[in-house]
Amino acid sequence: MGEYKSPYKKLIAFFEKSRDGWKAKCLEAKYAVKKLKNQVRYLAARKKELKRRVRELEAALSEARCREQSREQELEALKKSLDAEAASRGL
Repeated sequence: MGEYKSPYKKLIAFFEKSRDGWKAKCLEAKYAVKKLKNQVRYLAARKKELKRRVRELEAALSEARCREQSREQELEALKKSLDAEAASRGL
């Protein structure tokens, strides 16, 4: 400690303050990293859940479109049969 010209009491206080400062800064950075990791984990899980939900909804939509198309075909067939009946009766 011979290279310092200040009194040891002041040096000790300065070094303690410096050490406490970088420790606090390090703890804040650790907390921020932990928070970001948790956020990334949550967002990844949420993304996976949303993709699963989208697949479910797309399957349901496809099924609904198939039902609609079959009902439209059934309706067209009924209309044709009614038209044929009306034509055969001479209406």
